[in-house]
Amino acid sequence: MKAQALQEEPIQEVYIQEEDTLGERTEDETETGKEVENQSEPGLFSRLLLPQKFLILGFLGLMMALIPFGFYFVGMQNNIAITKKELNGIDPSIGILKLVQLTQQHRSLSSIVLEDNDAVTTNARYAKTKEITEAMVVMDALINGRVTNLSVVKEWNDTKQHWQTLLGKVKSNKISQAESVMVHADLIGEYFTLLERMTDVFGLALDPEASSYYLMSSSLYTMPKLAEALDRTSDLGTELLMLKKTDPARLAEIISFLSLTKTTQQEAFTHLQKSLDITANVKTALQSLTTKTLNRINMTVRLTESEIIKKQSQPLNYDEKAFNDDNKSAIISLQLLNTQALEQLKKLLQDRESGLINQLLSVGGGFIALLIISMFIAYLISLSVTRPVNQLVDVMQQLASGDSTVRSNIRSFDEIGVLAHQFDTMVDQRETVREKIQQENDTLNNSIINLLQAVAALAQRDLTVKAPVAEDVTGPVGDALNYLSYETAKVLNRVVKIAGDVSKVSQQVKFQSDTVINIAAEEKREVEQSATELSAASEMMLDIAKLALSCNLAAAKAIQNTDKAQETVLGTVQGITAIRDTIRETEKRIKRLGERSQEIGNVVTIINGIAERTHILALNASMHAASAGEAGRGFAVVANEVQKLAENAREATQ
Repeated sequence: MKAQALQEEPIQEVYIQEEDTLGERTEDETETGKEVENQSEPGLFSRLLLPQKFLILGFLGLMMALIPFGFYFVGMQNNIAITKKELNGIDPSIGILKLVQLTQQHRSLSSIVLEDNDAVTTNARYAKTKEITEAMVVMDALINGRVTNLSVVKEWNDTKQHWQTLLGKVKSNKISQAESVMVHADLIGEYFTLLERMTDVFGLALDPEASSYYLMSSSLYTMPKLAEALDRTSDLGTELLMLKKTDPARLAEIISFLSLTKTTQQEAFTHLQKSLDITANVKTALQSLTTKTLNRINMTVRLTESEIIKKQSQPLNYDEKAFNDDNKSAIISLQLLNTQALEQLKKLLQDRESGLINQLLSVGGGFIALLIISMFIAYLISLSVTRPVNQLVDVMQQLASGDSTVRSNIRSFDEIGVLAHQFDTMVDQRETVREKIQQENDTLNNSIINLLQAVAALAQRDLTVKAPVAEDVTGPVGDALNYLSYETAKVLNRVVKIAGDVSKVSQQVKFQSDTVINIAAEEKREVEQSATELSAASEMMLDIAKLALSCNLAAAKAIQNTDKAQETVLGTVQGITAIRDTIRETEKRIKRLGERSQEIGNVVTIINGIAERTHILALNASMHAASAGEAGRGFAVVANEVQKLAENAREATQ
């Protein structure tokens, strides 16, 4: 029975360990399953098929392409609209500048008519009036058709009314020459103001291109003002040359207009030259006329300075007709340059508009073509992904249904092709492993059956049975089982032998215990005797303790006496220390007293010396007083007193 129990205990421990191991594996597999479940939760797009995902990607790509193109399209449309708006403002601006030129010519003709009433000039003024009327009709149509700003329309109507008022006064000769010049100048100023308002309305002042901006600034702003300054300088200079002398008021006006001419000339031709340097076509068309006009303006400026301004106190001898012709030639050249510059500006804006439209069309067409090509390529790419993926899915479904011979056989060099190749390889390897596992399972089952038979024989207490040792995983188990049966038999034999040895040893222990009991009784008697002796010794120790207590009290009293003696000695030491300090202080005082005594001795010595000298002097004085007789008697008395004083001093110091 004992041997059976010893055989069953290791087997039960092995079963318990195997159950624990199986439990741990089950827990690990459960945790692994939970992790797999957590990892396999569907994401945001995991419920969509690949065609749907590609459709979403295509839509996003289309939006990413359309949004920038939309911004570009809107920007181009804005640029085209701005250019069209500027083009709509060019013709009204040209019309206003034409009215400025005609009004300048009308001013000159009206001045001549009001002064000389020449018929030829009157007819010319009438023709110029007709031109102005026709130009105003054209301008009326342009403003009413293109200008929507009511304040600009109102200013234009006011300007027309001022022209009609001026025209009525000039025709009826109810205005002087000077007034006519001033009213014409005011009307031209209104034209300039209206021009600035119109350029603002049509956005001409905010042109984004440098070439057109500088050309616009020169032709619409500075050149007309330069022509007006030159015309005013020409009229005033001609009047002074006709008078053959200088007038301070008119001379001041000429200097003012000439300064304005130089300033506007510098600004106008600087901006014009910048535009010419930027645009080659404009430079080709205007460079020659620009140089010619600039030289003429410089010549008229120098002529005005040399023949009028520098001859303030001298008679003016220059021919007024030649002066007027030179100035008018420069003005006509400037107006021609201004007209051609406006034409080039209009052409620049037209070219810009057509260029923007062509650019928009070409970019739009390219974008549409690129979009179509991109969509076609995207379709082909989606097919190259979805077709092999669908084929792989079909193969997986067939494998899941039990057909292990099916393969994908996808021949492509992309990631899906690599995936399909790896999938086929994995299926082949899985089938190989499955067959190998099947063979190993058969072998393992046979080995386990043999092991179970051996275990059953061992359970029948037959320790001579040997389990078969196979070459599979059960081989170590069989070998361990054989080793366990061998060790168990060996242990049982050793247990029997040890049981016999224990019986012999127990008899020896009984004999030794009897001997120990006898020895213990003897020792008990000796202990009782020792207890009696210890009682006597304890009484002696009590007496010794009482003596020790008495000694302790005597020692305490001795310690108290010693402490008192110590305090007395300390007091004596402190008194000696105080006496020593007092002796030292007395010694210092005696030393200082000796020093003072020495000083007093020195003073006494000095006093003795003085007393001796005084005594000698008193003796000499007494001798002289005695020799003087009655006259020296009073002095002798003084000498005696001095001598007594000297002797008293000597006695006091001894």
